[in-house]
Amino acid sequence: MRELEGKIAIVTGGIRGIGRGITEELMQEGASVLAAYFEAEEEAVLAMKELRQKAEEYQVRIEGLHVDISKVAEIERLFDYCEKELGKLDIFIANAGANIPRKPIFEHSEADFDRVCGVNFKGTYFCVKECGLRMNDNGRIVLISSSSVPYPVDGHSVYSPTKAAVEMLAHDAALEYGVRGITVNSVAPGVTLTHMAKDVLSPEFIQEVKEGTPLKKVGLPKDVAQAVVLLCSPKAEWINGQRITANGGSHF
Repeated sequence: MRELEGKIAIVTGGIRGIGRGITEELMQEGASVLAAYFEAEEEAVLAMKELRQKAEEYQVRIEGLHVDISKVAEIERLFDYCEKELGKLDIFIANAGANIPRKPIFEHSEADFDRVCGVNFKGTYFCVKECGLRMNDNGRIVLISSSSVPYPVDGHSVYSPTKAAVEMLAHDAALEYGVRGITVNSVAPGVTLTHMAKDVLSPEFIQEVKEGTPLKKVGLPKDVAQAVVLLCSPKAEWINGQRITANGGSHF
């Protein structure tokens, strides 16, 4: 029997990049998934078609919903939709993230700040709040952080602090939700070959990371997704309030 058979999951940012990898891994382990996304309709239609084919193969359900995770009303709509279409939540993955090209602190605008903080911290915070109100006991919450928290990247003065806040939120929520058997952890990916990484990191930097990683590769979404799904399994019930780094041993 698959470890997540019959479970209901939400994955924000769930149709591409690391989120897509997580969605597919959860389905493979038997969970039905609501993938929240903010992509354009054309991209979303294609992604959902592919994910529905995977869901049929794995004999689970997949739903998709366009959501602006920076707005509380939209988050509430996401959880309402999950309960209506799939059932009460067992697993929540806060993967949706925003970033902008690297630049010095003095060049960042208020719009830059609001965009990145609105998705990365505000959105994650209020999703975790909804989990506390709606999730089944013995549930699993995993928040996606970043390896740039302990190893800051020059020019990410907005992005990295939001991910530090996400990690502290995981610690706090673990304290509050543990009485119900709900675990809350964060996963910090290293440099992972996603659309967002390619938008904000130079090819030269990505090659430098590859050469400086003991495994001599740059992470793929599946590499991170497997760590996330491990934390969602029954075997991880004693892992709580932790930061798990999935970066192949890199120090970037």
